[in-house]
Amino acid sequence: DHLTVTHATMLYGAVRMAQTGRLGHTTSLRLRGGNYMDDVGLLEDGLSARDIETLHYEIGKDGLSLPQPPDYGRRAGNISLFDEDGDLDEQGATDGFPFDWSRWHLNAKFHVGFRSPLKLELNHSIYATFDKGEMVVVKRPDGTQRFAQVIERKSEGYFQGDQPVGHQYKVLLEPTTPGCMPHDKILDGENIGKLISGWVSGRDSLDDACRMEGAARLRILGNGALNNSFLEEASRKYAKALAYLDDLDMHGEAKERIVEEWIKVRLNLALVHLRSRQLHDCIEGCNSVLQIRANETKALYRSGQAFKSLGRNREAAERFKEVFKQRPGDMQLRKELSLCYDNFTAYLDDINPLLDALTPEKLATIQDMRVDSNGKPRLGDFKAAPTGWVSRTRAQEEEDDNDNNTRAAKLLRRLAEVDQLPDAQFNLACYYSEGKGIPADHMQARKWFRRAAAQGHVRAQVNLAIQLVDGVGGKKNLTDAFHWYASAAEQGDTRAQRMMGVLLAQGRGVPQDKSAAVKCYMRAARSNDTRSQFNLGVCFQEGQGVEKNLHK
Repeated sequence: DHLTVTHATMLYGAVRMAQTGRLGHTTSLRLRGGNYMDDVGLLEDGLSARDIETLHYEIGKDGLSLPQPPDYGRRAGNISLFDEDGDLDEQGATDGFPFDWSRWHLNAKFHVGFRSPLKLELNHSIYATFDKGEMVVVKRPDGTQRFAQVIERKSEGYFQGDQPVGHQYKVLLEPTTPGCMPHDKILDGENIGKLISGWVSGRDSLDDACRMEGAARLRILGNGALNNSFLEEASRKYAKALAYLDDLDMHGEAKERIVEEWIKVRLNLALVHLRSRQLHDCIEGCNSVLQIRANETKALYRSGQAFKSLGRNREAAERFKEVFKQRPGDMQLRKELSLCYDNFTAYLDDINPLLDALTPEKLATIQDMRVDSNGKPRLGDFKAAPTGWVSRTRAQEEEDDNDNNTRAAKLLRRLAEVDQLPDAQFNLACYYSEGKGIPADHMQARKWFRRAAAQGHVRAQVNLAIQLVDGVGGKKNLTDAFHWYASAAEQGDTRAQRMMGVLLAQGRGVPQDKSAAVKCYMRAARSNDTRSQFNLGVCFQEGQGVEKNLHK
C-alpha cells in the first residue's frame, strides 16, 4: 500500500514535464493525498507509451552512475539526519554516541565497558578517593582501558604488612559474555584510574580504537532495530557508525579491521534501503562496497534485488550471475536469477556456459546438474525446472499461489487471534483487503487493522486511517482517521505526516490550519517524501499557510 519508487518517479517526472511543457501536457496543481488501495493515481494522462518508457529510463538510469561519497550531514535511509525537532538523536541522547564523534562525552548510562582513549590522562594512587557513581578507568584482561562506574566504597583502607593499600571500591564492569548484564567487582583504589580534572570531556577525546569500537556498538544497535523492522532507527545507527568510521587512519594493521567494519555497516544500511524501497540508495551503497571488494556476494545479491524491483532485469541478472559463480548450489538465488528472464530456456542458455569455469568442489553443490553429450556440466533440462520457476504455466503458478496464500492466511489467523502478534494482525488484514487465500472482506480488514494499530503497528495505523477517510469497511470517520495518522506520524511515518497535512489544509476531521499543514509537509519532505515535497511546493506557489515564495 506504500508508494513505490516507480510511482514516485512517475509522479515527479510527469509533473516536471507538465510544468516545463516538454510533452505539451498541462495539469492543475493540487495537494497529493492517498487512497486505500492505490495511494495516488499516476499522472499518465496525455503521455504516450514511449513517453512513459522514456520517463522510466531517464529516472532509473541514475543507478548506473559511479557512487559518490556518502553525505552524512544530509540523510541516511529514508530520514534526515538533522531534524529541527531533535527527533533523530543528533546528540546521542538515546545511545551515548552523537553523529559528530568529536562531540562525544562520557555518560555513565551508556559507556560502562566502552574503551577509553589511550591518551586519556589518569591518576593512579593509593590515596585517590572516588565518589559513588563516579566514572573511572580500569585495565581489563585484554589489555585495554575500559570505563567503569564506582558503586560504593567497600573499605576505608588497610595494610598489607607494613604497606598501606588504600581504599577498596566496588565498580561496575562490562559483561564478560555478550548479551549479559554488567557485573561488579571489588578493586583496590590504586588499580582504578581517576580522570584528571584537566581533561575536557568531548573535545577530540576519542582515538581511532575508540571510534572503531563505537562504530561496532552502533552497528549492533542497528542490527537489533533492523531485526525488529524498525527501519528508521536502524538507519540512524548505521549512519552514525559510518560517521565514526569516516576519515580513520587506514595505515598499518588497523586498515583491514576498519575496512571490514565499514563493509558490514554499509551492507546493513543497503538492506535497510532495500526493505524501505529506497532502491537507488541500495544500489549506490552496494556499488561503493563493490569498489572495495568486487566479489562481495551480499552487495551483489542486494543490488541485484534492487535492480529487479526497478524492472531492470538485465542488470539484476548480471549481479545474480556473479553470485551464482560463488554459490551455484543456492536454489533461492537461482530462482531469483531465473525470474530475470522471459522463460526458463533463455535462463538455461545464459547460465549453463558459466558452469564450465566452476571448480569441481562448486559443481558438487549443484543437486540437479547433469553432463551433456560433450561431457560438459549442465543444469537440468526444461522439465527439471524447480517448482515455482517461470517455466511453469500462468495457471499453474496462480493455483500454487492460491494454495500458499490459503495456508498462510490460516497461520496468520492463529497468530493474530491466539498470540495477538501485531505483525500477524496487520498481514491478516492485508489478506482480507486483497482477497489473498480468503474471500475479500473489508470489514474484517478494518477490524484487524484496528487491533494491530492499537498495539502501535505503524503501517496498520496508516491503513486504518485511510479506510476511515475513504469509508472502506465501515463508516467514514475523519476525526478518528486524524488520530491514527497522528499516532503513526509520531513514530516517523512520512505518509502519515503528509496525510495529516492534507486533512489540516482541507479542514477535514479537524479545524482548518494551513500553517500546521505546512509544518507536516515540511517534516515529511525532509524524509524525502516526494508528494510532501510537491504539496510544499504548491503551498509556496499559492501562499497557503506560508508566505508566497516562487523560488522555493
